[in-house]
Amino acid sequence: MNALQFFDQYTLASLREIMEEDFPALLQTYRDDVLDKFQTIESSKAAGETLLLKKTVHSLKGSSGNVGVMRLIDICQHIEELCVRRLESGDADAHSLRQLEDRVTFYLSALLELKEPLLKEIDLLLANNPI
Repeated sequence: MNALQFFDQYTLASLREIMEEDFPALLQTYRDDVLDKFQTIESSKAAGETLLLKKTVHSLKGSSGNVGVMRLIDICQHIEELCVRRLESGDADAHSLRQLEDRVTFYLSALLELKEPLLKEIDLLLANNPI
């Protein structure tokens, strides 16, 4: 368990100490939340629902920060900022909008690529800390 790529070791140790026997339940709740958020992210992107996408990545950013998954925080922050720009772009020219869309797509792809490895890491932590 020394080679965790997503979770901050210090945060995990602190949560184990604070949560005690409730620590595995916290991990399971986060895992469930990740699955739900990724599904909403994928569907909101496909439907072009920028506000829902922004709210969902903001929520994922917060829950990831609470358990020390710093890699997701950075990517979610970029997506959230791009969504704000998209919402405020109103009458921007087509070229600017296309560049903005390309950046959103880039960061969403990066985020979605982390889904399965993150879930595997959560499952590893749950296996080592059964409910």
